[in-house]
Amino acid sequence: MIDKDEIITSAINFFFKINKKSDEEEKDYWDRFCAEKIASQKFSELDYFFQKKVYTRLCSCFLSILGSVKGKKILETGCGSGYLSMLLAQEGAKITLLDNSKLALKYSKNLLKQIESIQKVKYQVKYVAADVRRLPFNKNTFDIAHNCGVIEHYEDETILVILREMTRVVRKYGQIIVVVPNLLSPEIVCRMIKYGKGSERYLSKRKLKKLMQKAGLKKIEVKKANASVIPSCFPEKIHSRLAFLDDKLKFLDYLFYGRGFKV
Repeated sequence: MIDKDEIITSAINFFFKINKKSDEEEKDYWDRFCAEKIASQKFSELDYFFQKKVYTRLCSCFLSILGSVKGKKILETGCGSGYLSMLLAQEGAKITLLDNSKLALKYSKNLLKQIESIQKVKYQVKYVAADVRRLPFNKNTFDIAHNCGVIEHYEDETILVILREMTRVVRKYGQIIVVVPNLLSPEIVCRMIKYGKGSERYLSKRKLKKLMQKAGLKKIEVKKANASVIPSCFPEKIHSRLAFLDDKLKFLDYLFYGRGFKV
């Protein structure tokens, strides 16, 4: 049976420059990426209007489907900057950030210090260095496990391993949320034209739902995250004027999410 997602991935890889070196492991690729962010001594999550827009909208999306997260134990696997979880920490959640890249964790810790310094508040955030495929936690440890921009970098079998590990460590009726980029959205296409792409694969909503079902999750929904239709190459004023398109052109949204329950 022809896998349409793989055909689209192959086409994207043909037309756009691949930034990940052929002999570079996934962890090495992200170490290089995070090292550059640390060296810049800047925090785009706090300073760049597009990232602020996306994270604000993504946090609102999470809160709309999760309700109150006050006191909830939330794990982010493959956290990168961990900024989305930090926003949830500001809503009272108890956060654990996990990544296999020590440089990613270093950047995240620097970001958290900056936020706490600005807001003069200490948030409940813990850090763990570990592989998303082998989570160092007991069963039923968390209420919610999530990640953003992680699973599309892996093959299907590895995605299933990641989803099953996330499911294992959440309590019964706990929730798993995975956010993935729409590689056909204006934002990603503009990025690939300007910067090239990494190891990410195209995942359709249909494919994501199927993988979550195979992982044993129930009551699955896959929807747009309402992050942004307007790409970051446009100035902030254009985003404000064309904000209505974020709701009108849902199929072009930059991010979408899959949510499922452990039963």
